[in-house]
Amino acid sequence: MKKQIFVSVTLIMAVFLLQNCTKQTLPEFEITEYNKVVGSCDSSICIDIHLKYHLMKDSYPASEAFNPLIENKIFSKMGYEGGETYKPKDQWVDRLLKDFDAFKTEFPDAETGGYHQDTETTITSEDEHVISILIDSYVYAGGAHGMHFREFLNVDPKTGKEIDIYDRIKNKDGFGKLVEAKLRQYLDMGPNDSWEDFTLVNEFALPANIGLTEEGMLLIYNEYEVLSYADGVIELNLGKEEIKDYYDVQN
Repeated sequence: MKKQIFVSVTLIMAVFLLQNCTKQTLPEFEITEYNKVVGSCDSSICIDIHLKYHLMKDSYPASEAFNPLIENKIFSKMGYEGGETYKPKDQWVDRLLKDFDAFKTEFPDAETGGYHQDTETTITSEDEHVISILIDSYVYAGGAHGMHFREFLNVDPKTGKEIDIYDRIKNKDGFGKLVEAKLRQYLDMGPNDSWEDFTLVNEFALPANIGLTEEGMLLIYNEYEVLSYADGVIELNLGKEEIKDYYDVQN
């Protein structure tokens, strides 16, 4: 009898320790801030940058891949060149400062221009398979108005490298039909209505930004991807029950 009790207690302790170890494998994050102001924003054009974002603690090996990745996502807005250009954050800032000085020299009396960026990140979901981070930015780089960007960065917590949620969709055709129906409902479109009559596009496409949340999945269409700037960002929430036949967390 004592032997059975001992075995049971040992088994319970082993399960408890295993659960704790699993929890401990998830990396920890800390919030870092970057602020820079050049010029007087009250009296002339200026540079005004305020960034608040998550970095993985250096004690986790995955931080070597993740930290440069998220910083490049954020700082590259200062001089986007297209594609997957990577530079350390200081190089993005230096380029911005040089461009700003050149603009001020060429247009000393300019009343519009300069650069403003506000960025903040939120961890929307994290488990042993995926960490989803929402990067919320407002950027003004001249012109009539700035732009809002809501973007997902999905990473493997073991490696810190970016992953594509769409690659983990099991039934891509079925998933696409589900999202299209949701988007049509959001836009008050009938099942046979033409996209050109309601939007800026001529056919349906999944958004570039898909991430996980505690409730399920969030899909984001940014300004001009479907609707005009004035119409803002489109967010489609899918519950866990809606995606259970499509999303494979183990893939």
